[in-house]
Amino acid sequence: MSIALYRTHRPAQLSEVIGQDHVVTALTRAIENDRIHHAYLFTGPRGCGKTSTARILARSLNCQQGPTATPCGVCNSCIALAPNGIGNLDVEELDAASHSSVDDVRALRDNAVYIPAESRFRFMIIDEAHQLSPKAIDAFLKMVEEPPAHLKFIFATTEPDKMPSTLRSRTHQFNFRLVSTKTIATHLAEICKQENIKTEPAAVLLLAEAAAGSVRDGLSLLGQAIAGASKTGLTVDEVGSVLGLTPRHLVNAAVDAVVNNSGNELFKVIDQVIDAGYEPRRFASDLLQRVRDLLLIEVASEAAKPLLAVTAEELANMTAQAKQIGAARLSRAADLLTSGIAQLRGATAPRLQLELLAARLLLAASSEGIAGIEHRLALLEKNGVTTTATATPVAAAQNPPAPAPVAEAAKPTGAPPKISTIKSSSKTETKKVTIPVAARRYDAKTQPEPEADLPTAELAKLKALWPAVMETLKLTSRVAWTTFHESEVLSVEDGIIAIAIADLKVLEFAQGSDHETKLRRAINEVTKSDGEISLLSATNPSLGRQEQKVDQGATIDDEVVAEVDTMKLLQAQLGAKPITDKDV
Repeated sequence: MSIALYRTHRPAQLSEVIGQDHVVTALTRAIENDRIHHAYLFTGPRGCGKTSTARILARSLNCQQGPTATPCGVCNSCIALAPNGIGNLDVEELDAASHSSVDDVRALRDNAVYIPAESRFRFMIIDEAHQLSPKAIDAFLKMVEEPPAHLKFIFATTEPDKMPSTLRSRTHQFNFRLVSTKTIATHLAEICKQENIKTEPAAVLLLAEAAAGSVRDGLSLLGQAIAGASKTGLTVDEVGSVLGLTPRHLVNAAVDAVVNNSGNELFKVIDQVIDAGYEPRRFASDLLQRVRDLLLIEVASEAAKPLLAVTAEELANMTAQAKQIGAARLSRAADLLTSGIAQLRGATAPRLQLELLAARLLLAASSEGIAGIEHRLALLEKNGVTTTATATPVAAAQNPPAPAPVAEAAKPTGAPPKISTIKSSSKTETKKVTIPVAARRYDAKTQPEPEADLPTAELAKLKALWPAVMETLKLTSRVAWTTFHESEVLSVEDGIIAIAIADLKVLEFAQGSDHETKLRRAINEVTKSDGEISLLSATNPSLGRQEQKVDQGATIDDEVVAEVDTMKLLQAQLGAKPITDKDV
């Protein structure tokens, strides 16, 4: 019966801990300088060496030749605390996940006062310390703050934020990190050499990537792969099968289909994936990983090769694919796959979601904005069409065109859109591709005043062109268009254009504002006619007409008002009597 690799290949001294140089250096110097603290807090993700380092620290301090950073390995304490040793009574490990009550902590506290049986120090290694109950931690505080001289505490946790600050302040904290893929791959290759297992470098790199920074996970996956390996050793296909990855030929076929814009080929691949029983979300994740590799090849070139877990033959094929598809399309595909994977999580119809994702990957113009334009330009370049600098949307955004002269700004907006011409690099043949560019909005600073000496507006013509007037006003001022977009023309009399507004609040807002001037300018531009604007209420047009008459100059004769005898008027009309001093 074999023992798990993460147990048989556990580090025996600090120098063998991989990927945690900052912790190893600090603890080594603390041992050499005789500055060992009474309590430590080791934090970090799973499988990065927290508990192993705690045991090594206990082994180093209790060695008969120590305290030393390099235990002798022959004394009783070193043998008992070795990776496969039987353990020591003076080194007690507690799993806080199952011993989190205050009674468990009190039992430990009562036993802590006894001196070591055969070692220099007593150690209490508490794993998953964040699961200790608040009362249990309170019971620990005084002991951790002022422990006996022979007692050392080491707390290990994957969630340091859950540890109370009262306990953290009494410890020296070391933060363990995730180990790099390259470091794990080197470590796994060395273990395979020790176990006399033949492996392909790409297979080891796949295992290291699947470990995701955890050395223990990498060793567990390696043990699983070795258990099912053939006599020829570990191959990429066998490791992919162990990890549940989609076969590489299906991923390559999917990428070729995207490169060739072949929906027939891509949907055949999806049908094969579903029929073989592979998980759709896993297939999408593997396809995203391949897109990532292609993007690295396209962007980083030679520097990307050490980062890819592929053979030399497959690398050559991927290089050709990356050149064909281009960085812009790869980036777009990565975005679509990322969102598609999120939609596949928990989907009730995963095949349908995967097929919709495949359709989006094949649509070159599936999105609007700069990303969609870049995608379309990448397709043009792939077909042998090169773009000029003026056709680049990013360059156009960074260098906006100069404002048009006043004469050009007054032209109707019904003009055809601007055309950007893209010329081929070939000397004998020129290909032109038209890309519509949205009409530029009016600049308020360059707008001309309403033209004078224009003919008076005609009612029938103005009503016919009123939608065009509103569209022109919308380009000029969104607020003015919001004010008048539901208005209608009532009449044109004596050079006055009567416009009805249904909402009284909108009418009150529009009267006296500069929106009337903007509306008049739009009427001038579309109809080539002029007229004063009169805003009326659609429910009571007479109110607006009276106000218009007042605006045209209707006044009250002040002299007539001055000649009226107010006292006589009140006595005659109301029967009023004047009040004198006698009446008071």
